[in-house]
Amino acid sequence: MSKVRRVYIEGGVDTVLNRKKPDRIYEHRLDGENEAHLIALVWQRNSVWRDRWTLRLLRDRLIQLGYVENISPETIRTTLKKTNLSLG
Repeated sequence: MSKVRRVYIEGGVDTVLNRKKPDRIYEHRLDGENEAHLIALVWQRNSVWRDRWTLRLLRDRLIQLGYVENISPETIRTTLKKTNLSLG
């Protein structure tokens, strides 16, 4: 039985439509300033560093420059997707 069906049977339509918010609070690794650094890094076409970026290379470069201590490539991907930037 699917979860939605089970919740419907147990609590009705209101329970299915008005799900509770997650208990966990997610910490944002990139604030506005660091997002700006990431975007500038993607747009920068410096042959000394890279002509094409991957998510992992961007992560390594952000850490190397000291903008963040640690960040996942998924966070970088969602940030770039949010700003409509493409690595391709």
